[in-house]
Amino acid sequence: MQSSQIHGSLEDEAERLHEKADRASRAQNVEQRVSIAKKDIRRVTSALADLNQSIRDLQFYTGILTEVFDQPQPAQVDDATGRALGVVDITDEELLEEADEGRLMSIKDDIDQAEDAINDAKTTVQEEIDGHVERWRDDINSARELDRIISGGNSEFSQVLYNMDNFLTSDIDNPTNTPSGLASRWERLKASWDEEGGKQGWEAFKSEYDLSDSTVRKLRKFTEQKSVNLSEFTVDNLEEIKQVSDLESAIKLRIDSS
Repeated sequence: MQSSQIHGSLEDEAERLHEKADRASRAQNVEQRVSIAKKDIRRVTSALADLNQSIRDLQFYTGILTEVFDQPQPAQVDDATGRALGVVDITDEELLEEADEGRLMSIKDDIDQAEDAINDAKTTVQEEIDGHVERWRDDINSARELDRIISGGNSEFSQVLYNMDNFLTSDIDNPTNTPSGLASRWERLKASWDEEGGKQGWEAFKSEYDLSDSTVRKLRKFTEQKSVNLSEFTVDNLEEIKQVSDLESAIKLRIDSS
C-alpha cells in the first residue's frame, strides 16, 4: 500500500514538473516572440521615419522646381507620393496586429520600396533643377567676365552676380529655407539682373553694341590676361571698342610687341 502511494506521489510530482516545464517553455516562447516583435517594430518605425524625411525632401525640391523656376511638377512625383502615402497609412493597432502575426517585415519591405520610389522622384526633380542652375551659371559667369572689364569686378552689379551665384549654389539646397521665400528672393535678384540690360553677358552686350565675334573674342581674352597687346586688335576691333565708352576707358592695351 505504501509503495503504491509513493508511486502515485511520484507520478503526480512528475506531472506537476512536466506542466511547470511546459509553462516555462511557453513563457520563453512568448518572451522570444515579444522580443522579435519589438525589434521588428523598431525597424518599421525607423523605416517610416526615413520615408517621412524623404517625402519632406521631395516636397522641398519639388517646391524649388515649381515655385522658384516656375516649372511643372513631374508626374513621377505624384506617383511616388501616392505610393508612399498608401504605405504610411497604418494605425498603431494595425501595426501591433501585424506584429502579432509576424508580418512586420513584409510591411517594412513595402516601406523601403516606397522610399526608393520617393528618392527616384527626388533625383528626377534635382536633375531638372540642375539644368536650370547650370544655364543661369553660364549666364552669370559670362556677365562676370564682362563686369570685370568694365568695373574691375567692383560694381553694384558685381554684388548682384555674387548674390545670384550664392543663391544657386547653396540657398536652394538648404531645406531650412522655404520654396515660397526662395521664390520671392529669386524674383528680386532677377529684377536686379534685368536692370543691367546689356551687361548681362557677352551675347546681350554684343547685340546691344553691334560688336563682331572677333572683337568679343579679344575682349574675353582680356579678362584672363588683364591687358592685351595692341597688335592683337584689328582696326575694326578698335573702332568698335571706341564706340562703347565703358570699354574704351576700361581696357589697357600694351603697345609693345612681346
